[in-house]
Amino acid sequence: MKNLLIVFVLLTGSRALTAQDFKVIAYSFGATKPEEIRYDQLTHINYSFALPQANGKLVPFKDSDRLRAIVANARKHQVKVFIAVGGWGIGDGGGNDFRFEKLVSTPESRKVFVRSVSEFIDEYQLDGLDLDWEYPDDSVNTRAGQTQKSSVYFLELVKELRAELNKKNKLFSIAVVGSDDTIGAGIPEKAFEYVDWVNIMSYDNSNEKSHSSYRYAMQCLDYWIDKRNLPAAKAVLGLPFYGKYPATGYNKILAIDPMASTKDTVAGIIYNGPALLRSKTRLALDRGLAGVMFWELSHDVTDAKKSLLNAINQEIKKQN
Repeated sequence: MKNLLIVFVLLTGSRALTAQDFKVIAYSFGATKPEEIRYDQLTHINYSFALPQANGKLVPFKDSDRLRAIVANARKHQVKVFIAVGGWGIGDGGGNDFRFEKLVSTPESRKVFVRSVSEFIDEYQLDGLDLDWEYPDDSVNTRAGQTQKSSVYFLELVKELRAELNKKNKLFSIAVVGSDDTIGAGIPEKAFEYVDWVNIMSYDNSNEKSHSSYRYAMQCLDYWIDKRNLPAAKAVLGLPFYGKYPATGYNKILAIDPMASTKDTVAGIIYNGPALLRSKTRLALDRGLAGVMFWELSHDVTDAKKSLLNAINQEIKKQN
């Protein structure tokens, strides 16, 4: 990405944005082999996931060797590596965020969490944190010991994490839902001031069979930027490297149909092929976003003509 040497100008208020600012962020799960990552096509890797406990400590990490190898390889290509903390699974399964709701409910457990994250970043020599508390509610969970809405605690946690990360000159992002206002309301607008960018999960839309259409991408940007006042320069558009239904990685879809790279539907599975991902990347560029991110790296293929990551980079290259 850094080697593209592309320059383009997008006016976002008075801010001129260059393509070298445009991020390509990969979420990388345990299935990814460090030596097979195409670091030259990425700017950031969010290693997923470290899991929180209700007491604020992190669950003992099992992927130490893999993460260290990714960090070492990423350094050679000037790619930054974050730890993503939380996620859909989060330890309790199915998007259950009770652990977050409980740990944020007292200053003491928040302090433990902030310290645990900080120590993790130091131990693995990481560049930043991606907070994946995806579903903070705009309501009070008394069972978790809350006396205020989760959204209030979310803001307090973000402030405290920002203060700690500033001491180490580290970066800080958060992941948010697509455009569901019922859930999105749990993310207070004030939080945007404390993060470097926001990863918008513009996929898994239960209201559309396609789950991640171009229309839904626009809907997500309209929600967060226009309705929730997220600065476009802090918005990162999420792209799926898998299809539904059932949930199937792009590499497995290609195994079903070798021509899947020219389509968006195979065997009833609806996904984003290379052409659609190029269109969404163009949307992110045209709207002056911070970049794009995707879930998940191991779902791609190495064939340059069929690779989704390569399709994203091809669209960015057109700005030359």
